[in-house]
Amino acid sequence: FFFLMIRRPPRSTQGVSSAASDVYKRQGYHEECNTDPQTQKEEYDKIADISQPCQQPKFSSKAVKFDWNNRWLNGEEYSHILANAELYIAAYSFRKYPQKTHPPSTYLNPENGTIYFVEGSSVASEFGFPRVCEKKRYKWKKMNFTTDLPKSKPLVSYIVASAIRCKKFFPQAVNEGPCFRMHAVILKNSE
Repeated sequence: FFFLMIRRPPRSTQGVSSAASDVYKRQGYHEECNTDPQTQKEEYDKIADISQPCQQPKFSSKAVKFDWNNRWLNGEEYSHILANAELYIAAYSFRKYPQKTHPPSTYLNPENGTIYFVEGSSVASEFGFPRVCEKKRYKWKKMNFTTDLPKSKPLVSYIVASAIRCKKFFPQAVNEGPCFRMHAVILKNSE
């Protein structure tokens, strides 16, 4: 699998390659997963359906909710999600798609913080944006190179894709930079 995450680029970094540099600026930052049993129970209660009494946990509390709505993740966080993909799919209702498939919303109305998984074993050769039946309102283009995270002893590799608004649907978007970016991430030992 690869893990895909869509984010709006910060206003100060509208350049095509800035998504990679944004990640490297934060590689020193990492929150440890909390191992306190009470905190783990509180985290589990946030994501579990506790409407039925005496319900047994359906999944482990290892599905940590990193701050994916507000920032790109670091190599350790991406690695943790990919190593526990099925737990994340169950815990957060992330979708899983076949190879070179994306949800229609990726082309019609991408949203900041969208996360999903796509089958594949290489982000360099198996990740792309094929033709689809829908009229694309956003056109995605991937970069031509992969990046390892962290730089020393890499855990994951990722590739960046950028989306621009299609002029047909957004006539005011002439010469506008990328309005969304995507990281397609895979475990380093998978490639």
